[in-house]
Amino acid sequence: DKRGERLMVLYTVAAGDPLALHALMEKSDLPNLWKPDRTSYLLIEALPQTGSGKLDVKALRQMATAQSAKP
Repeated sequence: DKRGERLMVLYTVAAGDPLALHALMEKSDLPNLWKPDRTSYLLIEALPQTGSGKLDVKALRQMATAQSAKP
């Protein structure tokens, strides 16, 4: 078993192709530890929002957790 959490990128169609997103991440100056692998990109219909219109981080985490639990 791996220790720690897995980085996931949740993106919408407007963000573009996951291969292009991954290429951008690979070219970035981020440390390798912060760069997700090719299998860590999850297409979602829309970014969830709270009742006040803010980004619903809890819902995003639940979406990512549910996806990573799939075989």
